[in-house]
Amino acid sequence: MKVERKEKRNVAIDQARFLAAAGVVWIHSVRSETLSNWGEVGRFAVPFFVGLAILFTWQSLQRTESLKFSTFLSQRFSRLYLPMISWSMVYLMLKGMKMILQPQAPNDFPGWSFWWGETAYHLWFIPFLMLVAVGLYFARKNINWNGQKQVLLAVVCLIVASVIAFMVPIVPVFDGFAGCLWMWRTLPAALCAFVLFVICNKQPDALILHQRWLSMAWMVGVAALFLGVFDPDVIAYQTIAGIMFLVAVLNSESIWRDADWLTYLGRISMGIYFSHLLFVKLTEAFIDRMFVEAMPWKDLVVFGVALVCAIGMSIALYQSKRTRWLVA
Repeated sequence: MKVERKEKRNVAIDQARFLAAAGVVWIHSVRSETLSNWGEVGRFAVPFFVGLAILFTWQSLQRTESLKFSTFLSQRFSRLYLPMISWSMVYLMLKGMKMILQPQAPNDFPGWSFWWGETAYHLWFIPFLMLVAVGLYFARKNINWNGQKQVLLAVVCLIVASVIAFMVPIVPVFDGFAGCLWMWRTLPAALCAFVLFVICNKQPDALILHQRWLSMAWMVGVAALFLGVFDPDVIAYQTIAGIMFLVAVLNSESIWRDADWLTYLGRISMGIYFSHLLFVKLTEAFIDRMFVEAMPWKDLVVFGVALVCAIGMSIALYQSKRTRWLVA
């Protein structure tokens, strides 16, 4: 394993971001018993996004060593929380409309709990990224990276990640607080990415692997992805799939050559992530009025409509400088 600097923008990262965003849409679209386990195919997305956020945040911190904590916190808040709060208002409006128009229908959006990401149940990820960013800032300032301490810290992080990954399905934690539970489930991915991209790679560059190690990363990731389908309670499978996917992407020039459209969609993936649940719920409500029973074809329709609509809204918002910050 060696470290090299990449001057060009890695197109594969943008393309992978779109695939991961589509994976999140798929997770939230599946309701039928037939496809329930196959919804787990999208679970690689969260570990992937966590690892990518850790890598990018660490690169940024290494380039700006004199950055004050107040400035860093302000930048992260503007980048993460302001879009989340704005989209929270949209989901609160949807909740209110459902209460008025369909008072008897299920209304599973929480209330004013957007500060910890529960206005819509996928937004817990933003406060989690905020906590990760703050942790990285203090890690850079206070951890001695040399010698045995570095090895010991890496071992401790991996042990804690393994314990959590296998303990989550057995020990009930944060019962009643869905956002906190999902943060807990994602902590192993954050710890593994911290070891890989921070402790083992202190310079602001992505890890570059030899071809045989790259092929192994792809194989391990795909194997973990399908093991997660057959045993979805094992958090370790999701973690491995997401992290291995990120490692493979970092060592690829592109996932799909000459696909500028895919690269473009990756750059607005944040908008797809934020907005998709709005279209998932609206499509479900429309279809359920005609077909009550959960069926596989309904899952596919919800996924397709929600993904296309989320892409369309994100593209529209991206066109204006006034609204671009909501999606990219």
